[in-house]
This record gives sequence, structure tokens and C-alpha cells, in this order.
Amino acid sequence: APFTTVLGNRFSPRAVVMVGGVITSVGTMSTALSHTLTHAYLTLGLVTGLGISLSTLPCYSALFCYFERRRTLAIALATTGECLGTFAFAPGFQRLNEAVGWRHSFLVIGAGQAIIVACGVLLRPLELRAPSPADRPGRHQPCTDDSAAVTAAATIVIMRENEQTRTTVHSDDSGVCVQLPPPSLPTTSVPAETRRKRNSMSANDNDDGREELAPAAMTLLDLSVLREPGFACYALFGAFISFGFFAPGLFLVPLAMDAGVPASEATYLLSAMAGAELVGRSAAGWLFSRPLVLPRVYLELVCVCAVAVALFAFPVAAAGSGGGGWGRPMAALASCSAAFGLAFGAVAGTHVSVLAEPEVVGPGRFSSGLGVYVFVQSFSGLLGPPLAGWLVDLADEDYLMAFYTSGVAVALAAVCIALVRPCAL
Repeated sequence: APFTTVLGNRFSPRAVVMVGGVITSVGTMSTALSHTLTHAYLTLGLVTGLGISLSTLPCYSALFCYFERRRTLAIALATTGECLGTFAFAPGFQRLNEAVGWRHSFLVIGAGQAIIVACGVLLRPLELRAPSPADRPGRHQPCTDDSAAVTAAATIVIMRENEQTRTTVHSDDSGVCVQLPPPSLPTTSVPAETRRKRNSMSANDNDDGREELAPAAMTLLDLSVLREPGFACYALFGAFISFGFFAPGLFLVPLAMDAGVPASEATYLLSAMAGAELVGRSAAGWLFSRPLVLPRVYLELVCVCAVAVALFAFPVAAAGSGGGGWGRPMAALASCSAAFGLAFGAVAGTHVSVLAEPEVVGPGRFSSGLGVYVFVQSFSGLLGPPLAGWLVDLADEDYLMAFYTSGVAVALAAVCIALVRPCAL
């Protein structure tokens, strides 16, 4: 994730996303040639994982620059593709696997992932304009009354016409002004000589008004966010919440089959979860983009608590489905799946945009904060599924253990996010 942030800041989001799409497709298709589990770990885990990281993080940064007033809603709607894919492809890939086998299924999936390259091409580039004296640190004014301009040496002016976004190099247009360090901007619209000079040096003002040159690479990834107590708590929240997200996706179908649900029907539980997740992402994105009395960090805390409750409800549903308390197992587990999907969608659609809140990192260091945040999250992605599987094996294939563990992890995540504002004060 930090590597992706550096690439996105050094080059353009378009280029990084396109490269990520190629790597993702190659990694997935290479899995079809696997003869050992180690080979699959390398291709699907490392190669495809790298490609997905390169494809995802620059999109968040680009969206952050495209929008200001409806930024949270835009990011939430952009992430709905994940649940749409799960909703449509979970049963479809099950049928595809039964029809052509897993090797050909990976080939088909990998070929479909090549569309990421086309999506990268469609990203609107950001253009660079030279800063005026009024744009320099301590001398600029915000472009709108409700937007916080960030001290830096370059400015991106984002325009909106009928909810469509475009970039412009004219500073006298009406719009929202977001200022970022020069290396965070694409260089495709800058002459080659200017790019070489800007890549090697950046300007800072001395007390006597002269400009002092400093290496620009220092601003590609701002690790000073790690010294912010609020961000540290939020990063721990991301680690724990990511660990709690794995149980339903990995163990819901086996849990349903143990409860008597046929395998062909159990996959529809994932579709129900994805449909509710789509609603949760959209609704939370709309709500978080509205003026709120309650701080957005605390609103996120409410959603996290709902995720914990839904996780602990799965064991209750599975235990009561056989004795008639909840009725048929499919109906009981489907209700829990919908509740979890709704709460999970609310968290997944907004946790990235909450990074821009002043008590976390603020808008000025969003790109660097996102890279570090996702880096911390990746440890949960690396350790979470194997640890959950190991606990299930220790419990003699009791899949409820995974849901209990995930529920505890989400509860710890709730404690961490509750401490963000107190630590930031």
C-alpha cells in the first residue's frame, strides 16, 4: 500500500491503475496453471493482491480530488462495485466451476479482470498549474467558504458542471480548491524539462523571500501521520475491523451446509449479503455526506457496533435453526446475512473517507494516510484467514468459532475508533 501511494503520487492514478489491471489479470490467469498450493499462494495471493492494490488506492486518491462537497457519497458509490460483483458472480462462478472446472474458471475470471485497464484509461487526469504567490504557504485563501485549503506548492482546481467533474488550469474560475504537493500530481501535461526539474527539487520559501530547493521525493509519502495519536487509533481500528470481516465470506457457506442447507442454495446467502451491502454503502455514503451534528467518527462507531452484533447473531441463528427457535436454517442465516451486509456496507463504504476528518489526518495528508492505513490493514488480510481456519480446526470443524473470533475483533475495533477523538484532542 505505501508503495502504491508513492507510485500514485509520483506518476498518475491512470497509469498506476492500468498497470494494476494488467498484473491482476495475469496473476489470476496464472493460477489456472497451479499444481501446488504454494504456486496458488504466489500467483493469486501475491501477484493478484499486488495488482488489486495498484488498481484500488489510486482510484480513492483520484476521487478525493474530483469531489469535495459530495466526496463521501462518491467514494461510497464507487465501492459498490465490490458488492455488485459478489451479488452477481458468487452463484455464477459456482455454476462455472461445475461446468468447466476450476482451472478454466480462473482463466475466465482473469480475462474479465482485464477490464480494469479500460477503467484506468477512463480516469480523468489532473492538470498542474504553477502556484501564484497567493498559493504559497500561509498566504492563500480558501476557494469556498466550506472547504479547507491545504498548504502546499501546487493547486488542483476541480470544477463541477451538472454533477460532472472536470479539471482546469484557470485559477479565476469558481470551484473547489484542493492543494497538494507537486509530486502528488500527474506529469503528463507538464513539459519534460519542467518534469525533470520538479522531480529532483521542490521550492520552499526562506525568511528573506528567496526560494530554497529541497528534494521532492520527501513528499511522496508523508510518514508524519504516524505521530498523530488520532490516526494511530484509527489505524488500529482498521486492523481489527479487517480481521472481523473475513468470517462470513469464508465460513458462511460451510456453516449453512452444516445446518442442513444444500450447497447450491448456500451460495445465495452471499448474494443476500452483497445485496444488503449495496444498500448499506449507498445509504451510509449519502448520510455521511450530509451536515451532521454527531461527528462522523462517532457515526462510524455506531456502524461498527452494528457489525459486531450481526457477527454474534450468526451463532445464535445456527444454534436455533435446528430446534425451531428461528425457523428454517436458510431463513435464519439469510436474515443474519442481510443484517451483516447492511452494517458491513456502511463501514466499508465510509471508513476511507473518514480518514479526511480533522481528528484523523485531515484532507491535506489523505493520500499518505490512506497508504499507511491500508498497509496496517493488510496485516489482518495476511493473518486473518489462516488464523481463523486454524481456530476452526482446533474446534473440530466448528465454524462458529470463526464468527466468535471475528465478533471479538470487531468489538476491539469499536474500542479503538471510540478513542480517536479523545486522543486527537
